[in-house]
Amino acid sequence: LLNMKNSKSIMEYCVEVNRLENVGDVMRDKVLADLFETAKDPIFIIKWKEIYQDAETILDICEDLANTIESILVKQA
Repeated sequence: LLNMKNSKSIMEYCVEVNRLENVGDVMRDKVLADLFETAKDPIFIIKWKEIYQDAETILDICEDLANTIESILVKQA
């Protein structure tokens, strides 16, 4: 961010992070549906549901950071 000549490529990375977060949402929904349809052990379900939710939380944080960086780039332009 110190060198604004790279702002275009940084913005492209931010857009890609947002795209990947959307893909993550779709994947999470699918694997959770599959988990509840196929798994029988409640402990197994709870454990994997938490793992999938934590992964989604991490993706959300990455998206928030990308949005912050985009905002900085727009203000610096």
